[in-house]
Amino acid sequence: MLHRPAVTTRPGGRPREREAVPQLVVRQIRQMIDDGRVRAGEKLPSQRSLSSTLNISRASLREALSVLETTGLIRIEPGRGAIVNAEPDVAARIDLPRLDQYSLDDVFQTRLLLETYATRLAAAQVTAEQMQRLRQINDDMRAALRAGELDRAAQSDLLLHRIIIEAGCNGVLTHIHETMQKTMLASHLLPLGEPSRRWEPIIEHDNVIKALDLRDPDSAAYYMRLHLIRTAGRSGLDEARCSSW
Repeated sequence: MLHRPAVTTRPGGRPREREAVPQLVVRQIRQMIDDGRVRAGEKLPSQRSLSSTLNISRASLREALSVLETTGLIRIEPGRGAIVNAEPDVAARIDLPRLDQYSLDDVFQTRLLLETYATRLAAAQVTAEQMQRLRQINDDMRAALRAGELDRAAQSDLLLHRIIIEAGCNGVLTHIHETMQKTMLASHLLPLGEPSRRWEPIIEHDNVIKALDLRDPDSAAYYMRLHLIRTAGRSGLDEARCSSW
């Protein structure tokens, strides 16, 4: 289960949220690797040891490991555990936008700005071929969730959103989204860590797709914004607060 971030206070009295627990753990484990405490080809400590050392639940640890595996920094081998990749994905190692470099607030505020507007544009320009592809991808995500394949589900989720952005025919918005692939993918994977809410994005996608099919910009933008706010909630943020953005 994802833990809702605790509220702290900025200097000057402005409230802010701490990182969700899995996000904080991603940062701590990455630091262990960057510091050389665990080298390429070596195993990370056992989940029992890590959860005890970091004082977190096994569920939060597993979610963090899934994010690290998605970025290519580690691989999970049955019977062996988490192994640091000898040649990790270059994009996971160089200075590209990554989920552990930004707060969840940063990521979802950006997604709300970019994807809500892109969806409005897409409603007026989406092609029949793109509509068919969106339905197929949502079906693929549904199948991945049934199979318990969260990484594949997150990839499908990311692809669906990318096609909507491309359908808006704005090259700058498309480029921004492509540049932030690593950060975006992690923000699609993290919400799937809450089992009781895992099926919600399928229904929310259906609402967006129906509005796009009707060529209704207002409804499409509304349902995309609602979907992103709920996705932020599934990632550990306060949905009521996100609604004010």
